[in-house]
Amino acid sequence: MKNPITQLIIAVFFLSILNHQVISQELPIPGQLIITEFMSNPSAVSDSKGEWFEVFNTSDKTLLLNGMIISDNGSNSHTINSDQDILIGPGVYLIFARSEETSENGGISSDYIYSNFTLGNSEDEIVISLPDETVIDQITYTADWPLYSGASCELSPAFDFSLENNDWQHWHPAVDTYGQGDLGTPGKENSISSFIYMLDKLEEFEVFPNPTTGPLFVRIRTMEAEEVKISLINVLGQRIPLFEQRVAGSLFIPLTLDQIDIGIYWLEVCTGETRSWQKIIHQ
Repeated sequence: MKNPITQLIIAVFFLSILNHQVISQELPIPGQLIITEFMSNPSAVSDSKGEWFEVFNTSDKTLLLNGMIISDNGSNSHTINSDQDILIGPGVYLIFARSEETSENGGISSDYIYSNFTLGNSEDEIVISLPDETVIDQITYTADWPLYSGASCELSPAFDFSLENNDWQHWHPAVDTYGQGDLGTPGKENSISSFIYMLDKLEEFEVFPNPTTGPLFVRIRTMEAEEVKISLINVLGQRIPLFEQRVAGSLFIPLTLDQIDIGIYWLEVCTGETRSWQKIIHQ
C-alpha cells in the first residue's frame, strides 16, 4: 500500500501540470489586454535602454502572451518568444521594456524584454496582435498627444477598462517619479488619478470637500466664454452628466451626489477642447 503522503504529493504534482496546461491556453481577445502607459522619450537614460510600455489585463482570466506580436505600422515587429510562459493575471499590469538592467533602463522592473521595436519621440504606433493578425489593442500617438521628455504618457484610470485608449484626450503626462528620476508609474495604477491637466482656457479647477459624504463643491475659472460641461466618470468609464452651461470667468457650483453610489469617480470638466480630471471619493 502506497504511503498517503506520497499519493498526495503525486496528486498535487499532476494537478499543477493540469492547471498549467489550462492556463497556457488562454490567449487574449480584443478588450482583454489594454495599453495603459508608454515611455517614448526618457531623459534619465538613453532611448535605446529606457523605452517601455505597459499593458493591463482587464479580464478575469490569466492570459498567455507567447506568440503575440508587437509592431507598428512600419517595419518594427517583435514576436513574444520565451522558454517560459509569459503570463499576465487578472487585473495585473505587465511591463515590456528594451532592457532588463535597472541601472540602464531608468530603474524599472521589466516583465519582458523586446527587440526590433522602438518608440518614436513625437509619433508612432503600438500594435499588439495575435499570429493570425487579429489586433488585440492599438494606439497611434502623434504630436497632438501630451508627450514630454522624461515623462511617460498615461491613460486616465477612467478609461483603463475601455477601448477609448486611442483618443489623445484620454492621456496625460505622468507626475509621479520612478527609478532614476523620470516620471511614470510602470507596473501600477497611473498617477493621473490625482493630477489636474489644464490647457490655456481653464485657469482654475478646485473640488472640495474630497472625500465627501454629501454635496460636492466645484470652483473653476475660464479665460474666456466657454461651454462648460461637468460629468462624473465611474471605474467602468461610464459618464454621468451633472452640469452644462456657457460661462465666462469664475464659477462656483454645488453638486448633489445623493443619487450616486458610494465609490471612486473621476470628475471631468470640459471647456471647449480642454478636459481636466480630479479623482473623487464619494463615501
